[in-house]
Amino acid sequence: MTVPAAGQQFGNYRVIRLLGMGGSAEVYLAEHIYLNTQAAIKVLRTRLGQAEEDNFLREARTIARLLHPNIIRVLDFGMQDSLPFLVMDYAPNGSLRDRHPHGTQVPMATINSYVQQVASALQYAHEQKLVHRDIKPENMLIGRHDEVLLGDFGISLIAQTSQVQKTQEVAGTIPYMAPEQIQGKPRPASDQYALAVVVYEWLTGTRPFRGSFTELYGQHLFTPPPPLREKRPDISPDIESVVMTALAKDPHQRFASIRAFATALSQAIQQTHQTTTEGVSGSEHSSNQIYVTVTQPQTEQHIAAAQTVQQTPPIIQSPTPSKRGPRLSRRAALIGIASGAGLLAIGGGALFVLTRPTPLPPRGTIIQTYSRHAQDVLALSWHDNTIASAAADDTVQVWDATTGEAKSVYRPSPEKHTTYSSVKVRYALWSPDGQYLAIGGSDNVVHIWDGHSEKATYQFTKHKASSFGDGIGALAWSPDSLSIASGADDSVIYIWDAKTGAIKTTYKGHIPTYGNSSIKAIAWSPDGKLIASSSSLNSEVRIWEPGGKDVFEYDGQSGSKNAILWLPDGEKLMSATSYEVKLWDRLAGAEIRTFADEKQPNIHQAVLSPDGRYLATAHDKGLVRVWEVATGKKIYDYTFHDKEKDVIAVAWANDSRRLASGGNDAKVIVWVAV
Repeated sequence: MTVPAAGQQFGNYRVIRLLGMGGSAEVYLAEHIYLNTQAAIKVLRTRLGQAEEDNFLREARTIARLLHPNIIRVLDFGMQDSLPFLVMDYAPNGSLRDRHPHGTQVPMATINSYVQQVASALQYAHEQKLVHRDIKPENMLIGRHDEVLLGDFGISLIAQTSQVQKTQEVAGTIPYMAPEQIQGKPRPASDQYALAVVVYEWLTGTRPFRGSFTELYGQHLFTPPPPLREKRPDISPDIESVVMTALAKDPHQRFASIRAFATALSQAIQQTHQTTTEGVSGSEHSSNQIYVTVTQPQTEQHIAAAQTVQQTPPIIQSPTPSKRGPRLSRRAALIGIASGAGLLAIGGGALFVLTRPTPLPPRGTIIQTYSRHAQDVLALSWHDNTIASAAADDTVQVWDATTGEAKSVYRPSPEKHTTYSSVKVRYALWSPDGQYLAIGGSDNVVHIWDGHSEKATYQFTKHKASSFGDGIGALAWSPDSLSIASGADDSVIYIWDAKTGAIKTTYKGHIPTYGNSSIKAIAWSPDGKLIASSSSLNSEVRIWEPGGKDVFEYDGQSGSKNAILWLPDGEKLMSATSYEVKLWDRLAGAEIRTFADEKQPNIHQAVLSPDGRYLATAHDKGLVRVWEVATGKKIYDYTFHDKEKDVIAVAWANDSRRLASGGNDAKVIVWVAV
């Protein structure tokens, strides 16, 4: 191509001089011909056909719409002599590579500041369905106020514009390139990997991988990065854990988002300044697995499109860092997977992806914030990696716990026999097999919704409406997912067939001799042989058989119960009021332990982790508290939500490590609890 000369014009900008050259473009200092303001012009080194030109202009418009305080702004763009160009803000203070040359160790506080700014910019770009693809210190510019400005979305533009991208065009980026990007499948997690390489370099003064172009390819694909603490022993295990998670070979095993990575790193850096830590030892959940991902061959045409949807990353508790284990030879690894479905072919050789054990992000790491509800979040239910959230906006929304991607929205319609114009949804509960959602609300109707076909399958209308109360007060699925126990303002609990609505049992043990009462809590025992329930008027918890026969009555705790929880052994229960949670024996009613704090705000809900080890309580003032069941010890207080708002609902993931919480701030936050 012809190098633009001084004085040459691109749009309304006149070239002054060459600023630099990269593998895919040249950058020139230019001046606006009318405003006399300076800008940088990036001329992309590729000539485009008509179809590619149209694609470039469309993608350039997308990049030009990126308005973020940590992203270099695109002022103009166009085509000149079949060459695409971008006009951008000029950052005269150089890059972070200029400030911190190769071999420099950067202070942790400075690293934290840089990462938060870059991650904020990338999170914003990812939400706009753009993957940067070229994260490195050279592309992190320094603004006039010493802020970090992420530049050079040009490689993303080239990759999306041209169907064929030559290997040489990315040679300058290979030290930071994620394995899946090498394989032609970039995605948001690829930017996370690259940023983790940068952090590794800032911490130690060297990148995790060094060598020739070909050697770097192989190292990114199947060589575990050297542990940080081998190169710098003063780095805390938490920091090493976070960086190594982001450097996982499998993108699904990295943090759920670039924001989650930045948050985890910030918390790990801050924890290095603390002298004591609370919580469960990570060594309990360490893993020695090596994961092998076998991928089908990709052609060059697969390079073009950025993938923006991530699958669920397995979360594994942080192992205690140890000395680096023996390397797995390429030959040994090939032999080990020779019986698999096939190898990924790149060029003339066979390559594969091996990942080192992926640790759990530090406790308190936010994985996702879901903000699609318009009003208070009132109920949460979690199955596999899917969350159902019910809110006062009359919707139940089903979404991915990792990506936050909305899958479906269900808005119950009032039954004809009612006078309600809309249904205020108060409960949403997945069946144990994950097939159906039971939804209860202000109309005293239980709606059954097929979570796979996304269709309403049945409405149970036997509960009688009353002039008081809030409609359906409690729901519980039988362990076999065939039956539902439901209670409402009429003080009656019905057990009925989830598919046909046929009533199996009508339990009237909570009907008061005088006054009004609502059913507030129902829980089915793990073996399905007993049910525990409570009402608003009386403080006792009744235990009875599904056929309706009373077995035991617990009256060792005053106050209306907002939750009843069976422990996995089926021999002990928990009951929660607005001020405490008690653990007691179901046979004798003997109190075992009380979970309470004199200063704690009101409790709205209590949930037990699937493994029975942890209790989570939702409180006023934006508080979620996590307790250890075996000791009654408070593990930690989390205040992610607005402190002026109440947390109404909490739900555990199947792994008993992650929690979802929601409340009056209309948000659902998914985070690592233990």
